[in-house]
Amino acid sequence: MLCFGDSNTWGFTPGTGERYPRSVRWPGLLQAALGDTAHVIEDGLCGRTTVFDDPHIENRNGKRALPYCLPETPAAAPRAIRVRFPKQWTANCPAVSG
Repeated sequence: MLCFGDSNTWGFTPGTGERYPRSVRWPGLLQAALGDTAHVIEDGLCGRTTVFDDPHIENRNGKRALPYCLPETPAAAPRAIRVRFPKQWTANCPAVSG
């Protein structure tokens, strides 16, 4: 499962610029919940946007970057899913709850 996102996916720690440990970042929590039933891949990049170019930092346009992260074989391509996080995850996840 590919978690493709911005600083929240990367695990940016406000105030320090450090990165939260994997056990605290939401993709790590997802991996822990799924166990061995899936493999969670983190591809978070601070400053990444959905479709906009950043005039000051290159390679932050998510729409352009996503194809490089996906397999070329259609059968191996991930399927779109929606994930809803239980309140107990977001309550204990500093990257989400602040």
